[in-house]
Parts: sequence; C-alpha cells; structure tokens
Amino acid sequence: MDKNISFSVLISVYKNDKAEDFRTAVESITTNQTLKSTEVVLVTDGPVPDDTNRVIEESEEAYLGLYNVIRFEKYQGLGIALQKGLEATSNDIVMRIDSDDIAVPDKFEKQYHFMIEHPNVAVCGGQIDEFIDDVNNIIGHRIVPRTNEEIYKYMVSRCAFNHTTVALRRSIILANGNYQS
Repeated sequence: MDKNISFSVLISVYKNDKAEDFRTAVESITTNQTLKSTEVVLVTDGPVPDDTNRVIEESEEAYLGLYNVIRFEKYQGLGIALQKGLEATSNDIVMRIDSDDIAVPDKFEKQYHFMIEHPNVAVCGGQIDEFIDDVNNIIGHRIVPRTNEEIYKYMVSRCAFNHTTVALRRSIILANGNYQS
C-alpha cells in the first residue's frame, strides 16, 4: 500500500447486533476493499454477546495493529459511541459503516480519492441498496442527492446522507461539534 494513503474506519457495535451480520460488515471493510484502511476504530457500545466478542477478537488477531477497540461498560447510544470513536481516530479522513451493513468493494478507494481531491468537503456519501437475508434480494434503494445544491435543498426537511456510506473529514466534524447524543 502507498505509505501516503492513510484513513480510518469508524464502526460501532452493540448487544442487539447479530454476530454474523457484524462479521460480514467487518469483512467488507477489511478483506473485500480495493483500498485498505490504516486504522479501524471499533466501539463496543456496552456489553456484547460472546459470539460478537469472538468476531472482534478474530479481527484483531487477523489484522494485528489495525484495530483500536474502545469498550463502554454501559450502553451509551450511537451518538456518544461515534463521538468517542471519532475522537479516537488518528486520521483526518474517516470512513463510516454500520455493524450490520456491507460496504461495496470500492467504497474506500472512491471516497478517499474524492476527499483528497476536494479538501474543503466535510462529508461525502453514497446510495444504498436494501436487502433481506441475501444481498441479491434487493427490496429497495435509498437514493439521496448528489450535488451540493441538491443537498442544501434536501437538508431543509431531512438528512441528505445515508450515514453508513459516508466519508468524513475529522477536523471539520470536530470543529463543528462532533457527533451528539
């Protein structure tokens, strides 16, 4: 990997997440990416089941030095988990994924290069295909605006980003209040 490429991945898991879905999400951000991250900050939001802990331990072992695991003794909620997780990242570009989602294989590559080429962009994201049980069983698409102008108009009534798809510029997010509870 190019030594100049560095970005973090931020993911949070909690007791109600299914271990197998979490394993698939983890594989989608490690094994299956065309551009590899230099850090994964994983927040366990309160105690998690043994099978989820096994996925965490296996991932830490398989990718020595890649994972920074933060464990909360009690459930805090996603906002606080991501707030503490973002503060713990060491790179300015941070990729988000939820613990039950699958990142497309070129997510990091496309978003990393976009963020590098557009240093004033704080957040970029993508579209989502929703499925049940099998990735080929698509039941819907969450399409959000693509241009800055469309995003501003859309933000009047709702969030213009599929949060699990975003890449963030850490410095800008922290300077504007970080995640909230």
